Formats: sequence, structure tokens, C-alpha cells
Amino acid sequence: MQIGDLVSFEKTRWQVESQQDHLFVIRAWDGQTKEIHPKDLGVKVLLHPPTRWPFVMAPVRVKDGPIVKLTIVREGKVWMFEPLIDWVPADRVRAGGAIFINPTTKLKVGEIVIAHHKSNRMARIAITSSFGSVAQRQARVKPKPEVRSVYDRVMDDDLFDET
Repeated sequence: MQIGDLVSFEKTRWQVESQQDHLFVIRAWDGQTKEIHPKDLGVKVLLHPPTRWPFVMAPVRVKDGPIVKLTIVREGKVWMFEPLIDWVPADRVRAGGAIFINPTTKLKVGEIVIAHHKSNRMARIAITSSFGSVAQRQARVKPKPEVRSVYDRVMDDDLFDET
């Protein structure tokens, strides 16, 4: 078990928020918190969204408070994402930042997700071509070219062939 994990405990989904010695603090979406030990009966680690789910970055709006709801308009209908099932914020108290979205929502490039803040203000989050998990984004990055000194470049030049 690690910070950020989604766990099932007492027939409810919880997110691991912090660790103190061998105890973990878990928080349900309604704000209820508990301290548990990883070996407690009934605790089941479901997954670790920061490494498994793709993420988007929501704009930070400090005065509007944390994001409490995500919606999307598809086929003329408003669909609401379920917290801790379809989406998980990286930090529950931060007003924006990384939001991990379950791949089963099948978001497509060009779609707009609406983030609803605690103050009832909304922010638009566009799904761009860079949408993906951390591993997917790292795989897409091209390796940097080798840094060569001036001496190496001069010596590799064809003008200085000794043949």
C-alpha cells in the first residue's frame, strides 16, 4: 500500500492520503477519514491511479476551492464522472492540478471535460494529444541527442580522413 492508492474497505472506496509509521490514513469522498493498517481484514488495494491512469492538468484557481465534480457532454447529454471510480484528484484540497481519469471513460482527443469547483465555478479541461499515463508520456518523448564537444565534431568530419 502506498500514498495515492485506491482501496476498498467496509464496502466503500477510499484513497490513501498519508502514512504515519505503519498506519495509513484513508479518506472517503464524503470527507470521512480512518487510520488503518495494511494487514487489517477487509482492506483491499484496488490500484494506484498515478501510475496506471492517464491524467490531465486542471487550471489552478485558488479562490474557487478544490474540484468536486467532473462532467462531460456527449451525444447531447451531460455525463457525470463518479469520484474515486472514474476520476481521482492528485490532491483533494488543491484547487486544480493533476486529475487521474479512468481509461474506461474512453476520453478522446478534442473532448472537453468540465471541472466543477467547490465555489460552483467551472473550468474547461481540453483532452489533448498528450493525454496519457506517466508511462505512456515517457514512451512518447524522443531521446535527447548526444552532447558532443567541439573536438569530437571536428575529428568526426570527413575532411580530416587520413586515407
